[in-house]
Amino acid sequence: MSLIANSFYNIFTRGLLFFSGFITSVLLASLLGAQGKGILSAVNLIPTLIAIFLGFRFGSALVYYQSKFPKKANLFFSSSFVFFLFWTPVLIITTLILYPVFKTSYFKDIPFYYYFLCSSVLSINFFNQIYASKLMSSKNFLHYNLVRAASAYITIGLYANFIIFFSDKIFGAIMAGICGQIVYLILVVYYSKSTVVFHNSKKMWIAFKLMFRYSYKTAFSGITNFLNTRFDFLMVKYFLNASSFAFYTISVLLSEILLYIPGSVTVAVFPEFVSMSGAERKKLYNKVFLINLVTMIFVLIALYLFVPFLIMKFYGKEFMPAVKSFNYLIIGVFFLGLYKINETYFAGGKKLHFNMISSLSMFLVNFCLNLYFIPKLGINGAAISSSIAYFSGFLLSCYFLHSTKL
Repeated sequence: MSLIANSFYNIFTRGLLFFSGFITSVLLASLLGAQGKGILSAVNLIPTLIAIFLGFRFGSALVYYQSKFPKKANLFFSSSFVFFLFWTPVLIITTLILYPVFKTSYFKDIPFYYYFLCSSVLSINFFNQIYASKLMSSKNFLHYNLVRAASAYITIGLYANFIIFFSDKIFGAIMAGICGQIVYLILVVYYSKSTVVFHNSKKMWIAFKLMFRYSYKTAFSGITNFLNTRFDFLMVKYFLNASSFAFYTISVLLSEILLYIPGSVTVAVFPEFVSMSGAERKKLYNKVFLINLVTMIFVLIALYLFVPFLIMKFYGKEFMPAVKSFNYLIIGVFFLGLYKINETYFAGGKKLHFNMISSLSMFLVNFCLNLYFIPKLGINGAAISSSIAYFSGFLLSCYFLHSTKL
């Protein structure tokens, strides 16, 4: 299937996913309130951080090597599966050990059993990534996007029913999220049609080492990129209250609509970058960058016009403080979207050190500015800090792009 068709599937699905995420956010806000929604977002954050830090981004490595060596795809798939069978218990235990460390500050209003339930789903998340990588590397984006959209809308129904059914509404929301992950796993296993084969142990070890050498670099970039877009959540939660945290998560959710465009295209174009020569890769990059730039400008204008209405209409007057922080944040997210194109280009050419340096510099700028601005300006300070950091990372990636031949 062509790159254009795959990009269209991804953009269409991202639209469906945004709509499902928006409905979910509105549903949780209405059923849990600002305080409850803030607690639910907070309790999910630390397990997610652990998954990013210690998950080694094997999904990206799998897509790379299965695209590069399609005849050996099962060898790489099976090697990853076996690795995570042993590694996920370590991750879950590590996550649980960290609870007392944050108990007196970050988790002071969060019961342990909430945290335990969110941590236990880590193993499902990793196997979801492994099976999804098979669909992506084989460019089967029709089924890949079908799985994502179907599981997202099923999860909405689960949220609505579980929150109403359980007297502890936050517990019900957590259980709905876990069941949604299980639905995704069932669907992705069915459509990937992948089976685990125990190859020669030496070959599996070599495959694992190849993926690890690739993935630890993407993991470093992934960790810093995640921290760039989510570490401010931790700082907002630490310096401010649960309601402010809920307002800020809504600002981020709505501003990241802008990332759906480059995110959709880069998923489709990454296997193409991997298989192309330097000149072909640069030619495709130029087209992709220009199309994304123009499209994102139009979407940026539309978001500025309609987001205040969306927040007032669907969330209510209580959540209107999110509008101002959104206005500060959306500018930076625009440059983050352009940075994502450069990041994918470097990854396809196996120049991962450029991504590592750019993402680390972004994080350091973001962290230092957040320390200064959040206590003074609240969630608006977090938004300003992120925007400046995203812009600086984009400029640095452009410098690498134009100073190095790929």
